[in-house]
Amino acid sequence: MPDNFQLFRLSLVERSQDDMFPEPNVTDRESYLRYIFTTKWEYDHRGSTFHFIPAPHLSASDGLMGKFGRAVTVEENTSPDQGFEDVLRPGWKAAVLVIDPVNHADGQKVAVQHDPKVGSPGAILDSFIDFIARRHPSAPFVIKAEPIFNADTFWEFAAENRGEITTVTFEFVVPNGLWNAETDLKDELREARELVKAQKVVATFKSQDGLETDSPQIKEAVDYVEKGSGEVTAKSKRGKRFSSKNKPKRTILHDNPDDPEPLIVRAARQIAKVLGK
Repeated sequence: MPDNFQLFRLSLVERSQDDMFPEPNVTDRESYLRYIFTTKWEYDHRGSTFHFIPAPHLSASDGLMGKFGRAVTVEENTSPDQGFEDVLRPGWKAAVLVIDPVNHADGQKVAVQHDPKVGSPGAILDSFIDFIARRHPSAPFVIKAEPIFNADTFWEFAAENRGEITTVTFEFVVPNGLWNAETDLKDELREARELVKAQKVVATFKSQDGLETDSPQIKEAVDYVEKGSGEVTAKSKRGKRFSSKNKPKRTILHDNPDDPEPLIVRAARQIAKVLGK
């Protein structure tokens, strides 16, 4: 069965520091991510104890490897001599994580394996980032993780509901790194970060007569969000809804009978593919 990974973009929003951060080697966004994802952590996720364990022996300069895991109860059966009785024993399940911490146009992306026995990749990552924020209130950056989605899914929704979309809402993470192009939107959001100290900006367009979704402003906003820099939701007159969070971009690693090595080893050999590059 193929293994799939959900893709996220990390934004690190700079914040003022009242106290000196205890890690002297953390001087920029990349070094902060390297510190976080090369350290063992234990945190709470929805009432369960989760662990993050880095895998430095498999990591490279452009991709850090690790796993999120939790305790589980495994159902098995006894031997034939014991009548195949149902038995339960404690065990562990873990999901692979791959992250490019480098601050370049297609960097600071995270791929988390989707394993239902571990949990939802987005929920696990959000809980972890919330824990890091609480653990390090004096850290130089606030981490935001947004799912990367395929903009085609929004444009399909817009085409199917042309003239009937009454609300479109964008929640933008303010820019803080390198981007593929300069845009008016990015400049406005940068000003919101620098002048207002905003970490996120929400913009809503409404019209009971139906919005013109082909407008340059909507196109620019969707393009910005598609890179993993926010979320977009929409609603039509007939109650149809769209959410970019429900349309995450995924990458697939197919099983290979000739390659019996663990998933994390295979993912480490194909870092660029896993990260959707």
